[in-house]
Amino acid sequence: MATTTALSVTPATKNATNATITITPYSGAAVQGSASLNDSAAGTNTQVPLNNGVGLANLNLGTGTHSLQANYAGSTADAASKSGTLNVTVTGGPQAATITGTSGSTTANATINIIIN
Repeated sequence: MATTTALSVTPATKNATNATITITPYSGAAVQGSASLNDSAAGTNTQVPLNNGVGLANLNLGTGTHSLQANYAGSTADAASKSGTLNVTVTGGPQAATITGTSGSTTANATINIIIN
């Protein structure tokens, strides 16, 4: 039976932390098994268990653009399918900056954490 695969991430901007994969067979029966979540930019492939056709994954994406795609390998009852590519750009995340201040002969250093939005 033919299937469709959909992929979504939340939140949709700045720093995606979760991915949802939904596999829908045309028969209407719930798909079981697993799907893979691929990040071609990072070269990772994570297996995500499916429960009634839905798989949830926690994301740990570094800063930059990630090309995500969900793939369902199929089963004896359901055909393989894959989602389109979803490009996610992570712009947030803690960054450290060191500040040095000098007054006369006294110098002081401090590190601050910055979150870029």
